[in-house]
Amino acid sequence: MSESEVFTAHLGDPAKAPVGEFGVGADGHIELLAVDEPYRKALAEIIDYVNGLETLRIKAPASGGKDGGITREEVRRDDPLLTHALIAFLEEKYNLYLERIPK
Repeated sequence: MSESEVFTAHLGDPAKAPVGEFGVGADGHIELLAVDEPYRKALAEIIDYVNGLETLRIKAPASGGKDGGITREEVRRDDPLLTHALIAFLEEKYNLYLERIPK
């Protein structure tokens, strides 16, 4: 991730209207850029928590599992897959769906 990316945030269903807009910097930290007022406190708390994590644990397919098992994968902030991990983490933990806004 070489530069900042911007995402809309949708709660519960990606087809619903966004509740906010997030920026994800090159350092992998999230910034709340815009928010529907009723969601300000909750989204700010989520961002503070996620920004404080050194690694993100996300679901990943288990290697070698014939039944398609699931395991957890740790992704560090300097990992090139960090944006993918942030999207997956927020969806899994908070039912918050991010949609990239094209530049």
